[in-house]
Amino acid sequence: MELRLKEIRIQYGFTKKEIADIIGVSIIKYFLYENKLLKINANELITLSQHFNISIDYVIGLSDECKPLYGEDNLS
Repeated sequence: MELRLKEIRIQYGFTKKEIADIIGVSIIKYFLYENKLLKINANELITLSQHFNISIDYVIGLSDECKPLYGEDNLS
């Protein structure tokens, strides 16, 4: 299982600070998540998934298919 935080952040053109603000953590904590030094909690994962309208399975690496949570379109 490979967390795709950096990949998603870059794909959607966000900075680390912007993602940290979206999920409600400090930039330091987000840095630790992105570099796999700390595990992201479920609420933050859900917030990220909802914000980008992508499945949690994709974010955490259980699926290679980037399926939307809602409707047919991702925010890309």
